[in-house]
Amino acid sequence: MFPEPKGDVFILLLLSNENFHVIYKYVNSKTSVHLKKEETANALIFFKFIFIFVYCYLADCTLQDFVNGDLYDRNFNTVGLQSSYSPGEEVRVGCTVGYTGFFKLQCMRGRWQAIGKACQRKSCGHPGDAQFADFILEGEDFVFGSQVVYTCHKGYQMVSRRNTRRCMEKGWDGTLPVCEALQCPVISADNNVQMIGDADEANYGNVLRFTCRSSNEILYGSQQIYCNEHGEWSDEVPKCRAITCKLPQFPVGGATYDPPFRNVFPPGGTVKITCGDNYYISRPQDISAVATCKDDGEWSFELTCREVTCNRPRDPTLYDWRNWDQRVMLRDTVRYSCRGGYKRTGGATEATCTRDGWRPNPLCQGTVTCRRKDIPYADIEGKSRQVYTYSDRVHYNCKDGREGSFSLTCGQNGWEGSEDCRECKKPDIQHGFMVGPYNETLYYTCEEGYKLVTKPWWGETKCGSKEALAQCIEESACGELPAIPHMEVESQRNNYMYNLVLNMFSSLPAILSHCAPPPKVANAVVVTSRQKEYTSGSEATYQCRDQYTIKGVATVTCINGTWGERNFTCTCTYIQKHLKLLQMLFLSLSANGNPCPNPPEVAHAVVETSDQTEYTSGSKVTYQCRDHYTMEGVGRITCINGQWEEEKFTCSLARTYIQKHLKLLQMLYERVQLVQFHSNLIFF
Repeated sequence: MFPEPKGDVFILLLLSNENFHVIYKYVNSKTSVHLKKEETANALIFFKFIFIFVYCYLADCTLQDFVNGDLYDRNFNTVGLQSSYSPGEEVRVGCTVGYTGFFKLQCMRGRWQAIGKACQRKSCGHPGDAQFADFILEGEDFVFGSQVVYTCHKGYQMVSRRNTRRCMEKGWDGTLPVCEALQCPVISADNNVQMIGDADEANYGNVLRFTCRSSNEILYGSQQIYCNEHGEWSDEVPKCRAITCKLPQFPVGGATYDPPFRNVFPPGGTVKITCGDNYYISRPQDISAVATCKDDGEWSFELTCREVTCNRPRDPTLYDWRNWDQRVMLRDTVRYSCRGGYKRTGGATEATCTRDGWRPNPLCQGTVTCRRKDIPYADIEGKSRQVYTYSDRVHYNCKDGREGSFSLTCGQNGWEGSEDCRECKKPDIQHGFMVGPYNETLYYTCEEGYKLVTKPWWGETKCGSKEALAQCIEESACGELPAIPHMEVESQRNNYMYNLVLNMFSSLPAILSHCAPPPKVANAVVVTSRQKEYTSGSEATYQCRDQYTIKGVATVTCINGTWGERNFTCTCTYIQKHLKLLQMLFLSLSANGNPCPNPPEVAHAVVETSDQTEYTSGSKVTYQCRDHYTMEGVGRITCINGQWEEEKFTCSLARTYIQKHLKLLQMLYERVQLVQFHSNLIFF
């Protein structure tokens, strides 16, 4: 016998021998199962058969399997479902309240299979916006079971009984809450106070403004108040009282007042306040001051005495300050030291806090100062000062034909550093000499008996120029052909002939004659740039060669085609130097030499020093040029053993004075004289 099956059963019995039969037998699950045998021929019954029994069991699906399985959700409603279902049978499972969905189960070989979606919460949509309020969602989205909480805006209050709404099966419960503006209580002001605004129905944000009705009164309190978010006024209603100034109720810093025993003053009233010993009023230097009551009921300055204190000095020359963070009061002292190159002023070892600040002032002084160093061949870069302090650095740029730049630093022993300017190297000129540079230009000419191969008799070049210099040739040799205005050169074998171009002279205006190039002076060269034409009023300045000095005025002027008189010479310095030594030796040997007569008269000059009855040997007098004259040289002479030394100066008309009168003469000359031109043949 087999156990009773739960469903229909197919039984297969297989008997095996040399010959076999297969018998299929269907037995209904409602009856007992008995095996019935069919015999076959030659069937062996004893231990010579093998059988296979296949039992296919087709079970039902139960409700308990669904509830305990993975497909179950507590949001399903299983009320009304059967306890079991046959294979192949389908059943729809409903959702609980507040959930929705389409879900089916199908029984397959004793197991449940799901069709459709599980149950989900129902949506209620947006809950709605309440005026003057915001809401906060409690839950996930606007679905069944979620709740929103409403809060009124600032200055508004909730007048509804509930401030929440919940998502139910049929939508949001309740209604939108209502918020109303908060109102402040009704207030009133005194009769002498004017109130502007609505005080009877004032909502949140409303403002009331107050003024005094009388100009003799002043408002005490806030000029305006407003209804705040809590439905309360921001301040009390102000009062209007007669304008007065009051003294501080609790004086600070030992303050006393004059007049005493009075603390209320009308407009225009005055009071003198005097502070204690270590305090000040208005300024640290003031111990007392007089304050006046103004028309607005305020004092002309704050009646508060403050303690005299000194802040930490921000002085870059300080090296060590022993009290960086502590508060320093009047008459307190602090030890300090100065940086290198500086010393404490007046030998002080401590700084004292006074009403005028720290003393000594300054705390540190420069121990090293350097006066400005003027270098003739270099200029200071930027703005210069007369005095420099320790570690100051001055930058120089070389000039007058010298190249480079350098810096000097003010050190313990004065200026430190090298004056590195490269001098302009003067080229060698055979049978000639060179002077300068002047404004970065060198001027050169030839020795006596020689001349430049070019015209005129001197030349010029720049420092470092690579152009070839004109050579010096003998006076008897011919140089390059001269350039003559309005004439052209015609070559005839070894002769050169200049022919005047006559067609250029058909009509010529009256002009002044020009000067030839400045005349040559022994041992001197012109140090002004060459010009093609030297008109009337032009000037040329000379400079002596090395080891020669100028005596007289080294400038000549072109006047109506002729150079003015030369009043200078170049004297060898070597000879003058030895004559001076002999002169000094003679003076030393004759200390008691003969006196000199009165100083000699010098053209256009007067003696500047006062008259003396006697001029002993060694006495000196100084001359001064008359008006419109300028001095060239040193206007001082010395009495040497009864004789005055030779004057080394002259007084000549000032250049500006000459030019002024030359212009007048030139204008007159141009009007009365015509220049006549004659053509001549010139042969070389």
